[in-house]
Amino acid sequence: MRNSSAATGHFNSLDALRGIAAIGVALSHVGWITSLTNTRLLANAHLLVDFFFVLSGFVIAFNYADRLNNGTETARFVWLRFWRLYPLHFVMLLVFVVIEAMKWYAAHRYGLVPNQQALSTNTPTAFLTNMFLIQSFGFNTNDTFNGVSWSISTEFYAYLAFALIALVVRRRIGWAASAVVFATGLLVWRDGGSLSHTWDILAFNRCLFGFFLGVLVFVGYGNSTRLGQLPAGAAAALSVATIAALAIFLALKPNGVAEFLAPFLSAAIIFVLAATPRNAVSAALSTRPMIWLGQVSYSIYMVHLAILWSLAQFARVVLHAPSVIAGAKQINFVALPAPAGDILLVAAIGIVLLASHASYLLIEAPWRDWSRRYWPSRKTTPATT
Repeated sequence: MRNSSAATGHFNSLDALRGIAAIGVALSHVGWITSLTNTRLLANAHLLVDFFFVLSGFVIAFNYADRLNNGTETARFVWLRFWRLYPLHFVMLLVFVVIEAMKWYAAHRYGLVPNQQALSTNTPTAFLTNMFLIQSFGFNTNDTFNGVSWSISTEFYAYLAFALIALVVRRRIGWAASAVVFATGLLVWRDGGSLSHTWDILAFNRCLFGFFLGVLVFVGYGNSTRLGQLPAGAAAALSVATIAALAIFLALKPNGVAEFLAPFLSAAIIFVLAATPRNAVSAALSTRPMIWLGQVSYSIYMVHLAILWSLAQFARVVLHAPSVIAGAKQINFVALPAPAGDILLVAAIGIVLLASHASYLLIEAPWRDWSRRYWPSRKTTPATT
């Protein structure tokens, strides 16, 4: 059984989980001590990026696997995906250029040294790699500018790989996806199961692994009629179990061990929620606030780093909070008294959500709509992705 939203390629419950995952990634980048600082859950929350990859592969395959059968449709697909990702990426890149300029001015005018000196990592070369979306292919030796954009770089080229494979193999997309998952999975296995790569070429391998695992979820979803016939109560229990399994895994997993399990647990969540859309969990994730959270999830992911960095510098400079080494990963944090750190965290989440809503309305949606209007061929109805 499929709901009407699934019929259009739009899954409200999965969108909502994307928003929750985006907040989780943001929490992993908080630069001051909070009640969550020493938890494994926070230390491992960066693996929620792999949930994005798997979900992206599923949604893209759902909408385009049977449509990319000629050069025109393939070119249109690449055009739409580029303008969906790039405008906000470029705006945030410019924001971080301004931050670099502010760091340089503060150091030379007031002697204020930030956590990282201006232009020490964010060099002109790094700017060019970010501008051309190749910052995650080994051209840099660290994450640069808006560090989270590494995944945008790899995901765009994963789109290109998917489009080429879909165009060549047509209806054998499942076999091709299996081959990609197997090949990239071997590399992950040889790397000790690590999915922590962001700036080197293995980051692309990480993305391909999750993305084409999502394509396989789509293939399985097409044969999930029996699962869709589960009673609502059983479907809800199964949904809760898969979500809880990922949460428990993140909360208990030692650093650097068995990270490759995160994409598989993400795939289980996506498969169950997509195949059993009519249960209490899906209903809770399809309320208006949760739909909005999913809508602004990309903005949450892209804008949070600049806001969190700014608040951390505010704590250092204005509140005179010292820096300490803390947390499960021994990161340089700003030390605030216990209540102050949590209060600042709540304020940060609020600011991130407000900024994300604004960036969605002012940047994401206008450019998305423009790209659909500008494409010369308007006979094909754009899919909701």
